[in-house]
Amino acid sequence: MKISFFNAKIRLFHSDRQCYLAGGQTQVKIMPNDNKTYFSDQRHQKGDLLSRLMVLSNVLAWGFFVAALAVFHFARPELETGFSRFLDIDTREGWNHSLVGWLVWLLVFCVVMSVLMIVLRSRRARRKTDALWVNIFFLMLIASASLVYLLLNVEI
Repeated sequence: MKISFFNAKIRLFHSDRQCYLAGGQTQVKIMPNDNKTYFSDQRHQKGDLLSRLMVLSNVLAWGFFVAALAVFHFARPELETGFSRFLDIDTREGWNHSLVGWLVWLLVFCVVMSVLMIVLRSRRARRKTDALWVNIFFLMLIASASLVYLLLNVEI
């Protein structure tokens, strides 16, 4: 049996109510009471261990970036408002250097993880339909820009 699938002629091997393409990559199910043919890609229903670890490390890298944002909030100089000047409240005018060290290490971890994930995704992505994981590019861009800003403007 030959069918046209994405403008290509495909030879199918019959087995009961299912037909398989040569190589077993795409499964075509023919329902008994229906004359329609249904196509489904069975290769990536559940990811392998490496793809699950990559998703987990992606979430972990974003978690470390959120932690870096929290550390940045406490490490930066305090904002002096009119209310604090009126009540004569002392505010810190410089960066908290112990927290800046933590912030730098968190941002370095985010950049390293994002570069590692980009390399792994480029090695594993073989089809045009594979996801790009644009969020990891944004994480690398934002974390590296923050790291450059800190290294240029803050004395560590």
